[in-house]
Amino acid sequence: MNYWWLVSGGIGLITALIHLIGGHFDIIKPFTQCDLAPVPKATLHACWHLVTVILFVSAIALLYLGVNPTSTDSNVLALFIGGQFVAYAIVFLIFALAGNWSNKLIRLPQWILLLPIGVLSIVGGLTA
Repeated sequence: MNYWWLVSGGIGLITALIHLIGGHFDIIKPFTQCDLAPVPKATLHACWHLVTVILFVSAIALLYLGVNPTSTDSNVLALFIGGQFVAYAIVFLIFALAGNWSNKLIRLPQWILLLPIGVLSIVGGLTA
């Protein structure tokens, strides 16, 4: 059992659910009602759902690895997923800090969940 990966996967699953449910009402519903050309709108809407898939698949993979940490490949996969999530967090931090609004780190809070998923996954891979 790798508890680092289990916790990372658990946070990942919560993040995926927040993205799917909360994001639908807060981001996607207003977005689909905006005045944007149909092809760019469909492309961005599809990208939103690609992120949903990535979040769920990564969470399931980390939960599986947490229960079955059996090979070197497990470490490689967990480190890869962890690196991705750290990179995602960095992207959100850059955009948050570059924004022209108050409470920069709270206005784009996605990094708050993405960073622990990445760090815990990496720590689990380095300590396994």
